[in-house]
Amino acid sequence: MKQSRPIVFVAHSLGGIVVKDMLNASRTEVTYLKQILPATHGIIFLGTPHRGSAVASLGKIAQEVTRVLWKTPNTSVLRDLEVNSQTLERVGKGFQQILTERELEVQSFREELPTKGIMVVDAFSSSMGERSSERYLRIMRT
Repeated sequence: MKQSRPIVFVAHSLGGIVVKDMLNASRTEVTYLKQILPATHGIIFLGTPHRGSAVASLGKIAQEVTRVLWKTPNTSVLRDLEVNSQTLERVGKGFQQILTERELEVQSFREELPTKGIMVVDAFSSSMGERSSERYLRIMRT
């Protein structure tokens, strides 16, 4: 099989969760998609709520308000982003397994200052937790 080009994912917020879940799926895939994980050399997470976000609950409230004006909104994605969600736990455990099986460069960036008074992804949420070699970088507003 032909050697693939190295991949470095750059993912923001929910996109980081999607990348982790996709890599989990690639780990067990039997089609051409199985080539994604071996080709992955690094991931840059930007404000990814690895452990969920309290703001997801606020988003559900906002969606309930919009229910009056539009069709029934899909709140399942926001529910999956809440702290202690089963989906985030499943994705996180699978991704931790990947990190124990292979060397992968992981950088996490998080907010240092609230946006309009709200800290969307705080220090706890932006951390994957168990991986000591994960690097965290703070971006300060100038």
